[in-house]
Amino acid sequence: MCYLIGLGIIILAMFFVKNPELAGGILAPLGILMFAWFVYYAFAKTNDKIEKERMLAAIYFILAQIPFWALFEQAGSSLNLFTDRLVDRTFFGVPVPAPVFQSLNAGFIFIFAPIFAWLWIFLSKRNLNPSTPLKFAFGVFMAGLGFLALVAGMKSSGIDGMTAVGFIFLIYWIHTMGELFLSPIGLSAVTKLAPARVVGMAMGAWFLYSGLSNY
Repeated sequence: MCYLIGLGIIILAMFFVKNPELAGGILAPLGILMFAWFVYYAFAKTNDKIEKERMLAAIYFILAQIPFWALFEQAGSSLNLFTDRLVDRTFFGVPVPAPVFQSLNAGFIFIFAPIFAWLWIFLSKRNLNPSTPLKFAFGVFMAGLGFLALVAGMKSSGIDGMTAVGFIFLIYWIHTMGELFLSPIGLSAVTKLAPARVVGMAMGAWFLYSGLSNY
């Protein structure tokens, strides 16, 4: 039964990948309904003031991720096209296909995730660990900073108009650093802030809105 359900999910997912206009037509109303339900739950179903404030904070984190992922996920679309058409991708006389550069994100995560994990423990022991909202805000900020770095590269391009490939490495690195600030921090915050009886729903909302951002 598990394998059959998994196969059904794959078929359904591929259907929506091939028909994205249908996915948007479903995701947008679902996102609005989900937001309305969470606000209703926070004000009508929670009697404890602290629980209500925590619920509203969870809603904030769930919604605040939208601009980050909307920019970050340009990697598979506009940023990939930019790399293909307007970047000098030649290494030692060999042109590197543009989609190859999308692996930079996974590589940077592999390298820097353990460093971030150690850093938070190191700072926490010294009472210097930044607050969750500050880390989250810095992650969103870095999504925009990455594109500012790319704009700087475009402005410094030579007479042939081709941007140096180093700036593609730079934008992927900055965006990955932002992801390491935002994604694990946000997931942890949502699970801690949402009341125990709706943690599953809150996590579902997190991924729903990240899906909306992708769309």
